[in-house]
Amino acid sequence: MENEPKKSNIFNIKNFINPKAPNIDRPALKIIPIGGTTTVQKNMYIYECGNDIIVLDCGIGFPDAETPGVDVILPDFTYILENKHKVRGIVITHGHNDHVSSLPHLLREYNFPVYAVAFVKDLILKALDDHRDVKNVDIRLFDPDQSFQLGVFRLHPYRMNHSIPDTMGFAIDTPQGRVFHNTDYKFDWSPFLGKPFDVQKAAFLAREPKDGVLALLSDCLGSTHDGFANSEQVIGHIFEDIFEKSEGRQMFLTTVSSNVSRIQQAINVAVKHKRKIVLSGRSIRESVEVAKKHKYITAPENLFVDEKDAMKQHQDKLLYIISGSYGQSNASLYRVLRGEHKFIDFVSSKGTDKKDPVVIFSADPIPSSVTAINTMVDELFLAGVEVYYSEIQDNLHVSGHGGRGDMCLLANIIKPKYFMPIGGDIKHMKAYANLMKDIGFPYQNVIQALDGQSIIFENGQMRLGERLKLKEVYVDGTLVGDVGATVLEDRIRMSNDGMIVLLKNGTNVEIVTRGFIFPKASSDLIRETKDIVKKSDGTAQSLERKLERFFFKKTGREPIVIIHELGQRPNHGQKEFNNVNGEKSEDGNKPQRNNQSRNNNRNNRRPQNNNGKPSLGQPQNNGQQDTYKRPVKFNKQNENNGENAPIKNEPPAAGNDDLGTTQPNHLPEMPKVEETAAE
Repeated sequence: MENEPKKSNIFNIKNFINPKAPNIDRPALKIIPIGGTTTVQKNMYIYECGNDIIVLDCGIGFPDAETPGVDVILPDFTYILENKHKVRGIVITHGHNDHVSSLPHLLREYNFPVYAVAFVKDLILKALDDHRDVKNVDIRLFDPDQSFQLGVFRLHPYRMNHSIPDTMGFAIDTPQGRVFHNTDYKFDWSPFLGKPFDVQKAAFLAREPKDGVLALLSDCLGSTHDGFANSEQVIGHIFEDIFEKSEGRQMFLTTVSSNVSRIQQAINVAVKHKRKIVLSGRSIRESVEVAKKHKYITAPENLFVDEKDAMKQHQDKLLYIISGSYGQSNASLYRVLRGEHKFIDFVSSKGTDKKDPVVIFSADPIPSSVTAINTMVDELFLAGVEVYYSEIQDNLHVSGHGGRGDMCLLANIIKPKYFMPIGGDIKHMKAYANLMKDIGFPYQNVIQALDGQSIIFENGQMRLGERLKLKEVYVDGTLVGDVGATVLEDRIRMSNDGMIVLLKNGTNVEIVTRGFIFPKASSDLIRETKDIVKKSDGTAQSLERKLERFFFKKTGREPIVIIHELGQRPNHGQKEFNNVNGEKSEDGNKPQRNNQSRNNNRNNRRPQNNNGKPSLGQPQNNGQQDTYKRPVKFNKQNENNGENAPIKNEPPAAGNDDLGTTQPNHLPEMPKVEETAAE
């Protein structure tokens, strides 16, 4: 890749490292985490200086119990799209989904140049196969051993260790000083794949600036775990022990599809025990295909058996490497468990010495997947499967995130003025801040920023700017951003309390219920409900509220109530139906609650871009108030701030921040964290 020519102005790289004219008015540096600080996922970080922006990473989030039916969650791209004329490139640090998989959705809106190493580039191109409408993507390779320029930013990459090869850290030169961006990492001196952390280069880059390093953005996910993360090498020995115990049995191994070093070690042990490999799950197959191209997975072609032919083979001579390590209901392992897989079934060995199948979970659960994994493990046991997982088998998963020892080592190599923990959640940020204080760095210099909070660096000092009001953008099937909070509220309500539909035709009333009551066993309740409907002379809205109170009094549940009078057209402003805009109805009363979500999905489409696709990051309800209150208190946005409000120069008033602390740029100080559970 050819670098941009150097410009003879104040932004020359020499002025970044050794400023000769301190009185020159250099533009302030603004860093905005769009995702990756309040939650572990959706990693995306904006660096803005004057008329130049670079974006590091573009990841997805994963659904939990509060987002039923949602496939993935995207970062809010609004600020990036509003300032697209400033964006010089999207730089990808590594190939994990929570750092790269939102790219197709962003590139559908605008064809930004993307910078990645060769392995990550091929992972991106493979993912784009599912997004055929995203064309002419501009992915530019950078050399891990060469610096490159993007606008006023100069990026110096260096190699790091993680659970996927070719993970990069960056020393970024800005007009305000040098900033280190250390995404997911650990120090592995004997990695199974790739090279060790390039400590020598990182140390050189940290010593080079005359005034030292301005800031370090560091992975903090392992800040609650003592010591150093183990080397990936230890996994092979654990696999060896399990394989020896499982001779003569059908074997399955599930892990993160992009953890190619884990897959290669499983292949090595399988070959030693004369087992062939069956790859099941599209993500697994695609990752292995790309890894084989880059020599990160080596195995003869005749070692692999197509899953269509797997059941024709001797099952004790196969190893199934299968997707589903997070308990996903759409993954191959779940379908095998349910007996719904087209080609694969659990098979116990025959004879008097019956041996059940074996399933190995070799992945660390993300917070939103713990419940699903535990449920799947229970169901596997009930199905007669022997399960190995991290709670009963030490070192079955080796984290790709460094522990407290790794973080202390990095902090003392870089020695920045300011720290900003990233890649964790609230408790991880707090633990990281306490850790830095324990090893002698000023606690007040650890910036614990929530998603959307802009951090401004100017003349060697840090201050807070405005916090952007970010929205969750949900991908639900083919819908992107169409499903909003009110739709999710109705889904949760229906899952908890069900729904009841009343069809009114003159004096005749028919009732249909789902998930609420069994009509044949509740004839008295059905009769009373019909009497209430027949005697009502008010609006459908007032009748719905009356029935909700009635059902709660009788059953203790609050089903969604839908009333439809045959011969009328719903949702056209008649008094019989909810006023979806929250305006006064024809009886002169303003609705007491917003029960419009069943109409949002089809009536409140977001603006369309030039390609006819939904535009991301826009308000989902066309200006309507969204009354859904998520229980995640730490992610509450200040309602007084404007949508993507401009940065203010003064910090927020003490005591007015989201967490009620008198230190606006920090979480309230807590006792030192002593957790040591394995991550």
